[in-house]
Amino acid sequence: MSVCVRVWAAGLVASSLIVGCTVADKDKPAEIASGDEVRVVDVVKGDEVVVEKDGRRAKIRLLGVHAYDAVIEDSELQNFAAQSTSQLRAAVVGQIVTVTLGKRTKDTHGRYLGYLAQGQRDINRFLIEAGLGVVYTEYPFAREAPYMKAEQSARMGRTGVWGSDRSTKVSKGLRKQWAEYRQERGNVPVTDPLLSP
Repeated sequence: MSVCVRVWAAGLVASSLIVGCTVADKDKPAEIASGDEVRVVDVVKGDEVVVEKDGRRAKIRLLGVHAYDAVIEDSELQNFAAQSTSQLRAAVVGQIVTVTLGKRTKDTHGRYLGYLAQGQRDINRFLIEAGLGVVYTEYPFAREAPYMKAEQSARMGRTGVWGSDRSTKVSKGLRKQWAEYRQERGNVPVTDPLLSP
């Protein structure tokens, strides 16, 4: 709902000018900053949540994590998408988490880019360790090295997506593509054990 201020134009009987409109505060997305404690109200998918702060909501895309999407036309990957969404929902919905935003705070969809923590527990890393997602390397991010280490452990244990040859192959293909995009943008390539011979 928007609130508009109308000013009646002098000398014009049935005419008015709209001077300015502002979206009601409750309809504006929440403003999120690093260090904010927010309540998770929903999980969009295994790497995206909806949070609430001061009665307003915002979406946060989890930095460094790529979870498969349920709309992909592959039943095995759809299963992994459902698992990551379900596990993330069980871990955080209704919980208070602390947000740490990335160097770039928002993506092109207006979602905040950040890490979530419950006390000392890094939720993004938890997803990687549990094999519920793969490290998303298209863009550099501060926690790349520890996330790669966590992923390598999940791969060695054939945990989650790494327990299937099919999803491992798809994940490796994505990582090759992300490495190419990253290099095209002039970003420093990441040392990626998944792509090592």
